[in-house]
Amino acid sequence: MSAARTPDPLEKFLQDAFEDNFEYLKMESAHTIPPALKELAWQQVLLYWRKLNKIAKKVTETEVKLTLPEQKTPGGRRYTIEGVVDIVAADNKVVMYDIKTHEAEQVRAYRDLYVKQLNVYAHIWQNLRGQDLDGIAIIATDPPQELIEALAIGDSKSVQAAMKKWKPVVDLDYAQEKVAECISDFGATVDMIEEGQFCAPAVKKLKEKMPGRKVQFGTAVCRYCDARFSCDSYRQYVEVKGAKVKGYQAMRAYLEDYGDENDRNQWIEANLNAQLEKEE
Repeated sequence: MSAARTPDPLEKFLQDAFEDNFEYLKMESAHTIPPALKELAWQQVLLYWRKLNKIAKKVTETEVKLTLPEQKTPGGRRYTIEGVVDIVAADNKVVMYDIKTHEAEQVRAYRDLYVKQLNVYAHIWQNLRGQDLDGIAIIATDPPQELIEALAIGDSKSVQAAMKKWKPVVDLDYAQEKVAECISDFGATVDMIEEGQFCAPAVKKLKEKMPGRKVQFGTAVCRYCDARFSCDSYRQYVEVKGAKVKGYQAMRAYLEDYGDENDRNQWIEANLNAQLEKEE
């Protein structure tokens, strides 16, 4: 999959920076990712730039760290809320953006969750800087499936049409009452973590299709969760997908759910090469 590359010097700079960052992370961790996955990551960066460069060029502060210390959970535990956002100041307006590697339709489907989080960040900003915000929004950088498929087959007209339809900026409303609600949710979550209370979603949830996507929640989210091997819901989800496989075979299939053979071979080859490069 490859978007048409232009001689734009800024895009060349972005690609060089992407490669440098990739090499740095590979050397630091001694792990890498398959070439196809790396290309997908680069496409996400490139498409984000092409779609949103007007906003990106107006960013005045990046990775602004916001901190709300000395919070107390319902159980009496003290904790701190931290977040990182980008700030755009232009045309006498100040807008806060939170960049998410999610699909825009997913953000719109679960809007209330994002509203709560970004309202807390807005609350911290306005109290920290003493400066009002004219808007808050999520930038969802994950390209829609329609665009990915158009790129995969190299259909330039479909790519242009999908790019035009893609609306990655999701504007949210600021509501002061959401701030207290979200802080309360944070506190309750902290208590549950500290007390070892972890409740997996029901199997029904795992079978639901992700908003705007063709895959189920269990495949899109749970398959990449490190805790899936201890999750009853995920085990049942995999057993159902494996039809009538029972007992040991079902457990084995569940434990060995690392993708198809091609996925596994790519991961093995990529990481072996990374290890050899490190030793050299």
